[in-house]
Amino acid sequence: MKWRLKKDIVIKAGTIFDTSCSKMELDPSCHGECIIGLTKDTAGHVIYEIGNSDDWKDPKFKRAISRWFEPIKEGI
Repeated sequence: MKWRLKKDIVIKAGTIFDTSCSKMELDPSCHGECIIGLTKDTAGHVIYEIGNSDDWKDPKFKRAISRWFEPIKEGI
């Protein structure tokens, strides 16, 4: 599934990027990822846990995440 971000995300100057784990296994049904580039020779990943189908059954979770993301149809 694909997700569209509904609001701007601002990463403020001074934010510290720490070392990350050497291996990460994510359930693709629970996470969304976007690749961003700051220069022509660099790229980074933004990964956000959007929740699995059980999470979306919880109205409080659905309301909170729906403020930021909306599902979109594949192929768009």
